[in-house]
Amino acid sequence: MTEDAVARRLRHVLLWAAAAIFVASAAELVLVGHYEDLTQQVPFGLCGAGLVALLALRYAPRPGTVKMVRWIMGAVALGGFLGLYKHAAGNWAFAREVHPGAASGTLVWDALSGGNPLFAPGILLLAAFLAAAATWAHPSLEHTTRTASGDRLDG
Repeated sequence: MTEDAVARRLRHVLLWAAAAIFVASAAELVLVGHYEDLTQQVPFGLCGAGLVALLALRYAPRPGTVKMVRWIMGAVALGGFLGLYKHAAGNWAFAREVHPGAASGTLVWDALSGGNPLFAPGILLLAAFLAAAATWAHPSLEHTTRTASGDRLDG
């Protein structure tokens, strides 16, 4: 198997994994009722945007599409970080309310292990990373021209 074939297969695996994460995350959000207010609906939009970007890359693999995918995955990652913060802040606030005199170490532990699953939004970070990694050295980004003699010039 050539190096190009291996890279193509790896790219497909990364994209399929990212797509599966987006679909599974949206399904889990529905199952846990994560849609009570507008803030809780943000992950649905991020999953949808991620899937649309991956479909665009699959069916229109052009340099502009690759760049768009990278920007969207950056937004998805930013949303994942925001979700981590929101979950930790919610856990912290709840811990302070339940244990008003607790030591800071106890509050930190409660913020990390509280009822809002801290790393659930982190799955969006993983999906964004996988999708962005799949665009590394994407074939559509290769700019080749030929000289008058037919030699390839990469650049």
